[in-house]
Amino acid sequence: MAEEKREIQIRIPDDVLKGRYANIVRIDTTREEFIMDFGVINPQQGTGIVTERIIMNPAHVKRMIEVLNRVMQGYEKSHGTVAPAEQQKEIGFTTA
Repeated sequence: MAEEKREIQIRIPDDVLKGRYANIVRIDTTREEFIMDFGVINPQQGTGIVTERIIMNPAHVKRMIEVLNRVMQGYEKSHGTVAPAEQQKEIGFTTA
């Protein structure tokens, strides 16, 4: 019996649709998860804040990396090579 393909409709709520800017990410791992904290650093004030935490399993992270690599290759083909960002000094994270 052939498996029937179902189209999944994904809705993006208005508060998510506007997006969030991030200029830093911190990634921690456990055996089962990747925990990614996205945030914004204000270099003039020497402060920053985590605005989103995304938790994914390793298999999904690996697929995301493959997709990001493919998308970046297409981007660079259209817009030119993107130079890697400078490595920032160690940033301390604290919990509120």
